Formats: sequence, C-alpha cells, structure tokens
Amino acid sequence: MEVDFGDGTGDAVVNYPSLQCGGRLVPQYGNDTASVYIEEITRGIDNCLERGRFYVLRTSACHLTLYYESLSPRGPDGWAKASLARTDAISAGSASPVCGDGDLLDAYCPSENSYHVYTVETRLCQTTVASCSRENAFGIMIGNRNRIAPTRETGPVQQCSTTTLRTPLLDSFLPSTIRTAVDRISSRIINYTLPNHFLHPGRVLRSIDEVDGWIVVRTVGEGTGLLPRANEWLAPVVWGEVDSRLKAAIDDTLPPR
Repeated sequence: MEVDFGDGTGDAVVNYPSLQCGGRLVPQYGNDTASVYIEEITRGIDNCLERGRFYVLRTSACHLTLYYESLSPRGPDGWAKASLARTDAISAGSASPVCGDGDLLDAYCPSENSYHVYTVETRLCQTTVASCSRENAFGIMIGNRNRIAPTRETGPVQQCSTTTLRTPLLDSFLPSTIRTAVDRISSRIINYTLPNHFLHPGRVLRSIDEVDGWIVVRTVGEGTGLLPRANEWLAPVVWGEVDSRLKAAIDDTLPPR
C-alpha cells in the first residue's frame, strides 16, 4: 500500500501497486493522533473492494498504524491491521515476507530522539579451513535459537517463529518476545521486537558474510524504543555472548588443527 496524505486537510490518495487499483481516502474525522477516512476505489475497481473505512493512529514521528474495515458487500467481516512508514524513514535491509504481522516495523526515522543504530562484527573462522563457509555457518546459526539472540530457548529457528529473550533482571516477570524472519538465500535473519518487548519497536539483522578471507557474523540493531544510548553501549557485550556460542558451535565442526 502507498498513501499520500498531502497536507492532511483534504482527500488522501491511496494506491495498491500489486493489485493495480487505487483511489482516495475521504477524511471523516481527525486530530493530532487519530483520523478516520472512508476509502473509495476509483481505479481498477474489479481488482479491489470498492469501499472501506480506515482508522489511522499516529504511533511515532515516522509511523502510522492503520486498521481497515471493508464496507463492501463483497468484503470479509473483521479488521485488517498494517503499519506505514514515512518515505524518509530508513532501513538496514529486510527479509521478505515479514511474516504478515502488522506489528513488525522494517523502517525507522533518524529524526526521532530515541532513534539508535549499532553494528557488531565477530570473526568466526577462516575460509582456508575446510568446512568454513557462509552456508555452513548460517546453518549452524539457525540450528539453535540461542545463536540468533540472547535467550535460554533452544531448538532450530523456523521462518516467522517467536523467541522469548533473556533480559537480565527483568525476564522473570517481563517477558520480551521477538519474531524471526529467515532469509536463507542471503544468509541472514532479522529479529523483530513484538509489542510486549520492553524495547519495542526495534529490529536486529544478523548476517553471515565473507570479509577478507574470514567468515564473520555481522549484527546491525536499529529502532526507536526505550534506552537508545544503553542499546548502543551494551550491544558489544550482549551480542558478544551470542557470537561466542555461535563460534564455539562452528569450531566443533572444523577439522583439528
């Protein structure tokens, strides 16, 4: 979905590129945090439901949450939910699809006061050693949940599966959950915070790369949740522990030196 709200005082323009249809959102009510629009499809009517209602909530400086209800006799009952990011919000890359979950944010706005980003990189093995490859390292990483995130959970990582993190001092009474998208082709995963995560919204991309004859795991965290500076300061400690487990598992598969 693409939406241009203009200056917010008139009709918005809505476009569904993959469905080849679009139209306008006619404002019914609005204030600084919430608005109601009636959707009227004017192009490609045969491809889209012709009429609906949108409730639009501003959740941050760069994000809106949309709730959609069909008003068409052809439409289903119930609500659909989605998140929209401003076109100037940036992203460190994304896995596709993002699990069909409207709570997963894939773009963040640096103009927000709480915006933060960090990178941690750890060498895993040298490519001159037999069995040291991106493919093997990635398979080992997703073979156990405690190699993709700081968690006590174990077992293989499945596409769009959830994991409860180990958060020091808080995990006994404040569970923090992530959902993981797996991109096997690019040898990377993305952990997205869910709403119960006390640092939501945010995401962490972990990729296996080859750099100067080494197989490395690169971790890029980004978000606009709580404790932005603490996130950046503690990242090497938190992800260093996870990377140590991954490196130890890889070392176990390499031939003796």
